[in-house]
Amino acid sequence: MLNATFVPVCALQDLTCFDYHQGRLISQLKPQRRTFNMMDRRTFAMLLAGSIAAPRLSWGQRSGAKRKTVLYSSVGGDLTLYDMDVEAASLAKRNIVTLPANIQYAWPHPLKHYLYIVSSGGGPSVASNQNFAHAFRIDSATGALTQHGQPQNLPSRPIHTSV
Repeated sequence: MLNATFVPVCALQDLTCFDYHQGRLISQLKPQRRTFNMMDRRTFAMLLAGSIAAPRLSWGQRSGAKRKTVLYSSVGGDLTLYDMDVEAASLAKRNIVTLPANIQYAWPHPLKHYLYIVSSGGGPSVASNQNFAHAFRIDSATGALTQHGQPQNLPSRPIHTSV
């Protein structure tokens, strides 16, 4: 007579049948069930970043058109425009726009026609009455900035802006 006992070795992986009198394995049963693999946050972030960074054409762009890429960089109150050559991995300085105070933050309009910049002469625990909001029109062909209206004086130091 066979005296077998089912012992779960790993409850979610498999069930094993042992014959304790003979000390031998009779059968190993693997239950058939679905497993759901949850994506962790690192995998999700990697996939999201990859899909954003993946090169693609916009709706209004022809497949043969060469895209121009520019970079805006700020140091103090100077906003510098660089032409980027992605294939050659190079930058070429093109233009500098000087603002009356240190640039705190810049944010593009959702349609990418304007760049909003806030600047301040103050800092943490340093008061200033030179706090401004600027609007610049972005030339769609060259990326050059031209001032759109007069800077607006702000009552306190700006640290962020968004549209």
